[in-house]
Amino acid sequence: MKAGRTKKEGISRRQFIKRSATAASMATLTASLQAKAYAAGTEAIKIGLIGCGGRGTGAALDALRAATEVIYPTDTYHTEDAAEGARAAARGVHIVALADVFKDRLDHCRRQLQKVGTPVSEDRCFIGFNSYEEVMNLPDVNYVILATPPNFRPFHLRAAVEAGKHTFVEKPVAVDATGVRSVIESGEIARRKGLAIGAGTMRRRENGSCETTRRIQEGMIGDIIACEAIWSGGELWSVKRQPSWTDMEDQMRNWLYYTWLSGDFIVEQFVHNLDIINWVLGEHPERAFAMGGRQVRTDPRFGNIYDHFTVEYQFANGARCFAMDRQTNGCANRVEEGRVLFRPGDADHRRPHLPRSREVAEEGGARLPGLGGFPGQRSPSRASDRRRSGDGEEQRRDPPGARARDARWASRPRKRSTSPAPQRCCSPAEYRE
Repeated sequence: MKAGRTKKEGISRRQFIKRSATAASMATLTASLQAKAYAAGTEAIKIGLIGCGGRGTGAALDALRAATEVIYPTDTYHTEDAAEGARAAARGVHIVALADVFKDRLDHCRRQLQKVGTPVSEDRCFIGFNSYEEVMNLPDVNYVILATPPNFRPFHLRAAVEAGKHTFVEKPVAVDATGVRSVIESGEIARRKGLAIGAGTMRRRENGSCETTRRIQEGMIGDIIACEAIWSGGELWSVKRQPSWTDMEDQMRNWLYYTWLSGDFIVEQFVHNLDIINWVLGEHPERAFAMGGRQVRTDPRFGNIYDHFTVEYQFANGARCFAMDRQTNGCANRVEEGRVLFRPGDADHRRPHLPRSREVAEEGGARLPGLGGFPGQRSPSRASDRRRSGDGEEQRRDPPGARARDARWASRPRKRSTSPAPQRCCSPAEYRE
């Protein structure tokens, strides 16, 4: 077995979360478009893949609902290949065109699609920086997957929307403010045209995350005053430069190490965690205080990105988010987001119907489902958190100091955010409608 190859029983938490969540987003959008396509009387969803690297190949296989085997090496490409014996299981979904700057990457992707029973003809494979235009010009392509280095995403998305294509856009959607504004504008154009756009951020299609976020936004635990997001892991893959490569080719093949292509890993990777914080709080931060540097990963082959960041984000309602992001080998690793501190305010955080044992910890601590409470805090079960009164009536027991704390917070003036509510996560049934 190759180094870095993962099996189902041995896959890491980070890999599992990333793969399952991204596959869920792709499956949800594909299922939605399937329903619309059949309702409209069309026979198939025909996908053009733009960007045939590891993630692009994996996204195409996800759309086909074909099992994959993920390889996370250190000295060659991150690869998401078809698993042994896998076959495309999606009904009425086909990959019909491929585009990439590099022929070797396109050829590898094409072989993986062939394995699962989805061959792509030679005349539908396009090479070069303008190859995406060839895919957009194909009239039978009604869905495109954008999985090139992130710098190209904004104008690829604009081209897709203008060509009337539904789109799955890998994260991040842009690497700078100009690109972000372009993506927002493309989203408005797509809305007017009735086109669907799906993004590759994690958690947005996980039922547990959607339900927990809904409860928090409805005030079931009170007002969030602080939260944290952490992605502390090791170094990622890189490809050794070959003598025949130009500087452009080297940087394109090692795109994640160059800020003009990736936005640095706080954008390319940590966008997952920051997206969850913004989602839960229902707004974007107003300001940030940050530090970062390049302390360990200093070899020139790692381009010009940092290897660590620490940021304090400040929100309009007074909440703070403490964020840490690191890519350094030989350190203790930790990947999580959504841990929050709250003040009860007008909400009764001791409601019997709120599942305390996994989602809410005593003294104002909460995390997303399955992640437990704060270190050193106990999260009592329902049985241990109840007592019998003298007449036998079952009652909730207040945590120590809860009444005084509630009165203190209720009497304090609080600044309320005027930001609009976040877009609600739709159910599969709503997507089908």
